[in-house]
Amino acid sequence: GDKGVNWVLNAVEKARLMFGDKDARHRIEHAQVVAPSDFARFKALGVIASMQPTHCTTDMRFCERRVGLERSKNAYAWRTLLDAGARLAFGSDWPVEPLDPMRGLYSAVTRKSIEFDVPEGGWFPEQKLTMAEAITLFTKGAAYASFEESVKGSLEPGRLADLVLLGKDLFTIEPKEILSTEVLMTVLGGRVVYEKK
Repeated sequence: GDKGVNWVLNAVEKARLMFGDKDARHRIEHAQVVAPSDFARFKALGVIASMQPTHCTTDMRFCERRVGLERSKNAYAWRTLLDAGARLAFGSDWPVEPLDPMRGLYSAVTRKSIEFDVPEGGWFPEQKLTMAEAITLFTKGAAYASFEESVKGSLEPGRLADLVLLGKDLFTIEPKEILSTEVLMTVLGGRVVYEKK
């Protein structure tokens, strides 16, 4: 919750005052509800906001009822955090949520229920991301959070060749089609580990 996020930011701030600014890459896992006054502190303190987009589309069923409408406006506030200059890292939270990355990408760009395709326009649609942003947060964002940005997170010479070949172009299809996009091939460290027959 927003109080927990605030406490962690306060702890990081105090540690930085006591021990100096280090590239510790502290992160708040499940930084799901943030107080408006804390958004800018993520960048100022170098704290990574780590989230799982599918939690947004699962939690939206009860979030407003449990934390209220006003605080829900600051739930899964990806756009607000990015606009504030914060670093984000995305993941699946498997086994709590399914491992399927298409569900996370769909949630990030639509903010709609995976099962029922609601609400129309998305839940607090001003927080939606582009497909490029969502993919970047799952790849480069996650690699940066684990100090591995020099070996993975992007396809560049000298880095691990971890990639998937998809059956559809995620940048041109309708959002509903994201969920039915199949992986045709998975390459891990330059070696094919899965190929659809």
